[in-house]
Amino acid sequence: MTESSNRPSAPHTSAPYQRWLAEMKRRRVFRVIAVYGAVSFVVLEAASVVFPAIPLPDWSISLVLWMVILGFPFAVVLAWAFELKPDGVKRTEAAGPAEIESIVAAPALTRWPPGLLALGGLVLLAVAFYGGKRSAPGPADGAREPSIGTAAGPDLAYVDLADDPRPAIAVLPFADMKLIEWFEDGAVELYDLASDLSERHDLAADRPEDTRRLLEQLRAWRDDLGANMPTEP
Repeated sequence: MTESSNRPSAPHTSAPYQRWLAEMKRRRVFRVIAVYGAVSFVVLEAASVVFPAIPLPDWSISLVLWMVILGFPFAVVLAWAFELKPDGVKRTEAAGPAEIESIVAAPALTRWPPGLLALGGLVLLAVAFYGGKRSAPGPADGAREPSIGTAAGPDLAYVDLADDPRPAIAVLPFADMKLIEWFEDGAVELYDLASDLSERHDLAADRPEDTRRLLEQLRAWRDDLGANMPTEP
């Protein structure tokens, strides 16, 4: 005689990574990643347009960029640990095994969208980071680095600006100042590199004493060096 076994079969157990993804979905971490990426993209794009027009210091965009990047892990940790309820922010309660297994067993159409939205948020965050780095302080838009012609050291240099037909002399007698003299019309420009690295604000009219002093140093250096002056073709 054979005996039939009435023991229940062992319940199906999902893989650890499936339970982890299900827990992230339950705690709405995917939603936070998607929203954070989208908001970061909008904020950095707006900053890259608005900040130069105000104008704010060149480092302002870099500050916003790094605040956004450093804030991302904090947003994810907070989303994992807490949840928003009608009576306020509460610590997320642990889920029972049955709840996690029900999320894992749900149809793919209900499981995949939150993860895809989170992936889109990460893409937007990466795009925002790349765009923010390109908008960070650097040479002025459309400008090219001057090529060094004749130099008497790191502080003084003759430069040929390839993007401007006028020959120029640039002087850097101090770490934070730059003087440019245009031979064609005698115009002089002065920039404070400590606060205006992209050279957008000409201070020659506002600081005539500094302009005169640096121009005298430039002409004395040219005389001592016996520099060959640019001539019209």
